[in-house]
Amino acid sequence: MLSPKELQHIISPEQVNQHQELLRDLWEEKLSPSTIGLKPRWMTYWEQEGILDKPKDKGERRKFNYFDYVWIKIVMELRKFHVPLNTIKAVKAQIAQPEKITDKIQEVAQNIKQNKDLRKLFDSLVPENIRPGFEDFFFNAQNYEWVNEKISYTNLLLFVMDGIIFKQHLAILVNHEGEVFPFKELYIQDYLNDPKFKAFIQHTYVSISVSHIISQYLKEEKQSRNYKHTILTQEELEVIDIIRGEKLKTLRIRFNDKQEIDLIEATTQTKIDNEARFIDVIMKNGYQYIEIKTEKGKIVSVENTRKYKPKKT
Repeated sequence: MLSPKELQHIISPEQVNQHQELLRDLWEEKLSPSTIGLKPRWMTYWEQEGILDKPKDKGERRKFNYFDYVWIKIVMELRKFHVPLNTIKAVKAQIAQPEKITDKIQEVAQNIKQNKDLRKLFDSLVPENIRPGFEDFFFNAQNYEWVNEKISYTNLLLFVMDGIIFKQHLAILVNHEGEVFPFKELYIQDYLNDPKFKAFIQHTYVSISVSHIISQYLKEEKQSRNYKHTILTQEELEVIDIIRGEKLKTLRIRFNDKQEIDLIEATTQTKIDNEARFIDVIMKNGYQYIEIKTEKGKIVSVENTRKYKPKKT
């Protein structure tokens, strides 16, 4: 829950404008798996296991936004501690599963009703002459049902935005059953008086620093932007992403009359050890040209050639 000071900071006009621009940037799907350090075989397996959401458009090269980046890095950190995927699924269900925005509005409204400081702040922001009608609207979640079709959120999104805006240390504590306790440095004194927190830390748990993940992203993004603006075009960056991918065999680039990259053809080679693996390879990548190699009547490898139109800057 936000403190009155935090809430007042968030809803100030200058902060609202700044946060809107920030959210637009963070929601943009611009990060390739190789940029994040996500190996193709991990990505495929995690999608199958429900750790990662499957892409909406299977014909496009997979891109992730900032919040995906944070979740993927959390998964990587948990795997370093050999946390099993079933436990990670339980973590996802608590912090990275899309939820209805109306549920969060109802939670905020309930907090305002119960917290005297928040109620006082709410009253100071809403003119007295319109307060009764505004309260009837604001505190009734049914008025926001239409928003659910357009907007969803995750607890991780709110947690990360909290860390970016208020620049405080954030971590998630995870026990062997996949139970999660979000930790905010600002509330450390409250945690020490919380029986649930005391019971949680009495048993073995893993602490993942979300603040460190955020700082790493900002550092990498700054370096990437400097590199991109001074040396490479968006089309050239796409070529580099393909080159860094695994199992690449050949790469052909066609240019138009203006010497701009017009078409990219990438061929990858995958060894096949059983029929099920063959079906998985040919089904997962959308439209592609496939060449099959056999040995003694058995499929031993598959070459996939895919064509890409680079995104124009």
